[in-house]
Amino acid sequence: MNHPDDLLQRAEQRRQTAETILRDLDLMNRWRRFGRPVLVGALAIDVAVAPDIDMEIYCPDLKIEHGFQVISECAMNPRVTSAQFVNALNTPDKALYWQLHYCDDAGIDWKVDMWSAPEDYALPRGEHFVQPMKAALTPETRMAILTLKESRAAGELPMFLSVDLYRAVIEGGVRTPDQWREWQRTHETGVLTDWKPAMLSVCGCDCASCEHFKSMQCAGCSAIEGKVWWTQYISTDICPIYRCVVMDKQLKHCGFCQDMPCALWRELKDPSYSDEQHETGIRQRSDRLRVLAGSS
Repeated sequence: MNHPDDLLQRAEQRRQTAETILRDLDLMNRWRRFGRPVLVGALAIDVAVAPDIDMEIYCPDLKIEHGFQVISECAMNPRVTSAQFVNALNTPDKALYWQLHYCDDAGIDWKVDMWSAPEDYALPRGEHFVQPMKAALTPETRMAILTLKESRAAGELPMFLSVDLYRAVIEGGVRTPDQWREWQRTHETGVLTDWKPAMLSVCGCDCASCEHFKSMQCAGCSAIEGKVWWTQYISTDICPIYRCVVMDKQLKHCGFCQDMPCALWRELKDPSYSDEQHETGIRQRSDRLRVLAGSS
């Protein structure tokens, strides 16, 4: 049986090796000349087991020649063993695919997958998956994911999409290989999906579904410490609910407060909502936070 410390040590070694590869290739800086590079995938959420690095690059002026410039420069590194390009602009992916293979000090072949796309890319983005996953992961769920991924790598479990595993662990409570097999039996798996965990604010709103979060204008309520965009309309700089529950009561979220939902919840009503919609939203947010508080 894997000891937790051994799992975490291997994960940390993989993370350090990946960072060394990125520095050696100077990959982020090379791409920054042409767009906004973002680290995505398992490495970005610190659950990497396979020797893979995944990146997305969002470009104000997407050009194939820019990608070839980056790849050709990297190919001069003696540790790079191969490079690949696929023009997928006319496919459902609607982006350009680039790949490098890199041999590390231990002789392990690392695959670096990169997708370059227009800045206004409208399809699901890996970058929108990273922050909700980071917020949802706990030491227990991270350990479960690493354990099951290592079982897959060892051939003890059949191949599966990592996003299916994340969903099973975070939403389905899966922790063991047997639980994973049962979850697979009762859920559709192996298909592309835009699933991501809910990223709840302290009052139970799902930040990941907000257009301001999706457009990178806001990093989420907790990440910006309650300084949300709409406070400008109520003459304050911090959400009153955030100030109350986090700053004054020192609680993680309203689910731990015996007054939830309080008068403050009802006062802070989205003007575009009807009274009925507002009350429905309050019930839904309360339910989410009660579940979250119960699992803490």
